[in-house]
Amino acid sequence: MASRAAKDATPSPSERQINLLRKRKYDAMHRGGDPDEKQHPKGKLTARERIELLVDPGSFTELVRHGGEKDRWGRRRHRLRHG
Repeated sequence: MASRAAKDATPSPSERQINLLRKRKYDAMHRGGDPDEKQHPKGKLTARERIELLVDPGSFTELVRHGGEKDRWGRRRHRLRHG
């Protein structure tokens, strides 16, 4: 039974990958503080506030939360959906 406990304590490769992604998500969400605290004292709006002013209510869905994905050439690709 002790050997099974030791085996369960070692995460599988997929569990390690999931944990890494969870850490990245946590770091991205908590790094740098609240955007409102940075932008508003400068007299600026956050990106989400600017988008809300541009589109009709309920017509915008954010598909990627952290600045987009990279395409196969390493360029940022923003995925926004209107409709």
